[in-house]
Amino acid sequence: MNNKTGKRPTFWFQFKAKVFKLLVRNKHNTEHLTLTHNTIYVLPSKLGVSFLVVTMLNFILGINYQNNLILAMAYLMLVVMIFSLLMGYSNLKGLKIDYKNHIASYAPCSALLELQLKTEKNVNHCSLFMKIKPSQPLMK
Repeated sequence: MNNKTGKRPTFWFQFKAKVFKLLVRNKHNTEHLTLTHNTIYVLPSKLGVSFLVVTMLNFILGINYQNNLILAMAYLMLVVMIFSLLMGYSNLKGLKIDYKNHIASYAPCSALLELQLKTEKNVNHCSLFMKIKPSQPLMK
């Protein structure tokens, strides 16, 4: 029997990888990238998709029981979701990413990249969290 210790990719991970592959398609092969309308992709996470499912269920519940308060809550939840996606887009618009250096690595280790992030916006504070997963899970 063949025992694999690595996890198989989930449906959501495969779907997200295919969507990003279709969206990106050799748009980002330069060393300098300025995030604009054509290069920003703001998609909901697993939590965001589950939030949308709960919103749809609230909407269906409000329609079935003809309850205006539940319908108002469903609309409010949808507005909050759309507002958060638009705020995420506006926070990233105009960000300049410059590739500086890389540190060589081999298969079991993750590659390290040195990037410089600049923005021309007048902001007093910045917060950016980058988490990049490999397209294929590593087998142990």
